[in-house]
Amino acid sequence: MDSEGNKNWYEVIQSFFVSVDNKRVRSRTSTDTQRHTTDTLNERDEYDPEATMQLRIMTFNVWYGGDQVNIEDTARAIVECGADIVGIQEPDANLYAIAELAGMPYVDDRRYIISRFPLFNSGRGMRTAHGSGEYSISGLDPDCIHAWVLVKPDRMIAFSNTHLPSDPYGPDFVVAGKTADEIVKLEEEIRGDDVNALVSGLEPLVRENIPLFVTGDFNTPSHLDYTPETVGSQPQIQFPIEWPITKKMEDAGLQDSYRLVNPSPTALPGITHTPGQPAPVPVTNELMDRIDFIWTTPCIEVVSCEVVDDLPSISSDNARIDDHLKSDTPYTWPSDHSAVVATVRLTPIEAVPMIAVTRRRVMIGEDINVYLSVPVGDSWSVVLVLAHRPASEAITGLYNEKLSYRRKIRFGSYTLSPGEYEAVLLSSKSEGEGEELARVVFAVVAPHVVPRLWVHTPVVPLNGEVILCWEHTPGNRMDWVAIYEASNVDLGGFIGNFYTGAKFSGKFSVSLKDSKVFSKQLPTVGEYKAILLRNDEFVALAETRFTVVSSMKEIVVDKESSTAINSVSNISMFPKNSINSHHG
Repeated sequence: MDSEGNKNWYEVIQSFFVSVDNKRVRSRTSTDTQRHTTDTLNERDEYDPEATMQLRIMTFNVWYGGDQVNIEDTARAIVECGADIVGIQEPDANLYAIAELAGMPYVDDRRYIISRFPLFNSGRGMRTAHGSGEYSISGLDPDCIHAWVLVKPDRMIAFSNTHLPSDPYGPDFVVAGKTADEIVKLEEEIRGDDVNALVSGLEPLVRENIPLFVTGDFNTPSHLDYTPETVGSQPQIQFPIEWPITKKMEDAGLQDSYRLVNPSPTALPGITHTPGQPAPVPVTNELMDRIDFIWTTPCIEVVSCEVVDDLPSISSDNARIDDHLKSDTPYTWPSDHSAVVATVRLTPIEAVPMIAVTRRRVMIGEDINVYLSVPVGDSWSVVLVLAHRPASEAITGLYNEKLSYRRKIRFGSYTLSPGEYEAVLLSSKSEGEGEELARVVFAVVAPHVVPRLWVHTPVVPLNGEVILCWEHTPGNRMDWVAIYEASNVDLGGFIGNFYTGAKFSGKFSVSLKDSKVFSKQLPTVGEYKAILLRNDEFVALAETRFTVVSSMKEIVVDKESSTAINSVSNISMFPKNSINSHHG
């Protein structure tokens, strides 16, 4: 500390990157996990921002919330694999719980990423684009689908995580007797738009060869696995198939990390779905394939990559497992997917000014935790404003702070009214005059606030459109609205659905003739209900009803409904035709 009791720069960096929360940071005993440049910043002359560093990257479909077996075993798998950054699929409402149990202090709840290192949005932390989007980038702007990871105090890498639609599943068409050409065409129709959105959004990063990871459950096999050499090795591998989804990823300039270091699909097929439900319970008549991937840009050296679905080393006396994860019960692999874990070496790029909040949704009474990436040697200011307002209209803030003093600050929420806000990072000049460097959205909500869903017009003509509005949602990436016949009590029996775009409030106008939204059945004359559901789950948050009539010369709009709809943002959401099925 200095003479005034303030921590010096290196003490701040060490505490910020190494011991964010000493109660949760795990011990690391293997040579494979004792490797981080940021873990060894003991003296000033040891720090080299341009030095190559080694990381462990993991993709893990945790199987509907990670608690189908138990959530502790899901966290133990992440810890034992020594992961530094994890792309999660199917976290449901448990993303923060998994992260906390696994000792990961940073969470991106719109991309389902958990990390030992600070995570920052590549955009403003909300979807701003109008029009439809794809399931693979749900809740994200098309040009901001990656996060930035601050792996060193002034260096970063890019990280994207995705989940493609599960059904229909391509290899089922092989068993059904389709030809290779027919299967490729069907695969393009089912998942082509999703991978195109992914490739398009990441193209600038790939073009510049920026260190980038793309993790995910792609719900498709690889063209590198259905080859003449592998024909007959699985019931569905009856002839070679150039699966178009993985081929598009490869053609975009990305590397399949598993096949890069394990080139033989006959020696190491790398099957990730399914080790069992749960392991070792086999799934009858299930087709087994490698459908979970870690893609990298060529500047990243992949040292090793393995499929993991059994951790016999996990036990109650394992030194790497924190006390809260130890158990005397036998360990069961907690998912219907294997994890894929890669050890890589890379040189991160220079970081840009960035700002993030620990949680996008803050309850009044909770702290608003803000953390920063600011060039070394610079000072900064942070202000809070109402969403979309300029920094000059700050409600509160902290001005002219020194980087050597702090990179993470807390604001109180007691004095803020419920609503959407932005934290704005400014360069430090005189108060209110600093240049705006970055901003990020968050919401403040009242305790016990209840999500709300309503229709603008409760009676809709068959050739018209229904306008559904919502507010006070959790803002999860995959919050969604399902539409049912009014008498149907089966939550899985919806005839149409769309996603809310991770918006806390919004509206969606859908034609009753839209076969993309109403993929299972177009509405006819009758009574219907719409249910707001949480994060790709069947947890109902709110419900409303409407009537479809054959025709109407005039629709009377209730004044209260009209007022309510004008208070929410007019955005278009994104329909998709499948929700959580057996391939997940």
